[in-house]
Amino acid sequence: RAEAFELGDVSLGEARRVLHETIEDAGRHIDDDAVEEAAAATGGYPFMIQLVGYHIWRKADKEVIDMNAVTQGMPGARRRLGTLVHATTLADLSAVDRKFLTAMSLDDAESSISDVAHRLNVSSNYAGQYRLRLIDAGVIHSAGSGLVDFSIPYLREYLRNIEIRPA
Repeated sequence: RAEAFELGDVSLGEARRVLHETIEDAGRHIDDDAVEEAAAATGGYPFMIQLVGYHIWRKADKEVIDMNAVTQGMPGARRRLGTLVHATTLADLSAVDRKFLTAMSLDDAESSISDVAHRLNVSSNYAGQYRLRLIDAGVIHSAGSGLVDFSIPYLREYLRNIEIRPA
């Protein structure tokens, strides 16, 4: 069995550098706008850097990776992240944890704990306990006073596309 290591997020500048260097070292070139878009798409999530790099490499039809390759490669990277990370993360959570996250997914940006509590028809104190559980699990993070946001890139979109909905 392999030992698991917890990797923290990396800056988008570091993601850009890693993508650029890896592609160049392997004998290809990536356009400046393409590497910017690819780095932004990683959200600074280490595993997503690997997925984005892999999928844009495969979509490039020549030695230069351009915006077209990034545009075509991103859906595959997101699907793979959903399969390997989102689904696994959700499977390890309680039903109430999942409902909390699904209630958050209705927002386009950070979520107010009071809004999430209202959507779930529970008290703010009750919602606060699940907030703490999900922060401890690394799934969400505090985004300011009374606000939370997803820690895993594209989890909001993933939740919007599965059949779980708050009661």
